[in-house]
Amino acid sequence: MSVKLHHRYCRDTHCKTCLADHNALEKELDKLTGDNTVDHLGKIHRWMGLKGRVAETEWGWATPATFEEETIQEYVRDYKAGEI
Repeated sequence: MSVKLHHRYCRDTHCKTCLADHNALEKELDKLTGDNTVDHLGKIHRWMGLKGRVAETEWGWATPATFEEETIQEYVRDYKAGEI
């Protein structure tokens, strides 16, 4: 997958690099799910929480786990199955 998180646990709430990483993740999720009409970042955040995973740092950025290939593939599978 071409999306990655450049700053792990970034504390800068206005970091343009992290914002770009999150925008890239949103676009990747749009592509993988075939649906660009929903807020996938919000949905993956909620989905991870329901699974007992930490999705967001105290600074508002996604945790590195959110960007892991396994997490993304599992999210896409559950989304396509209508479980989200």
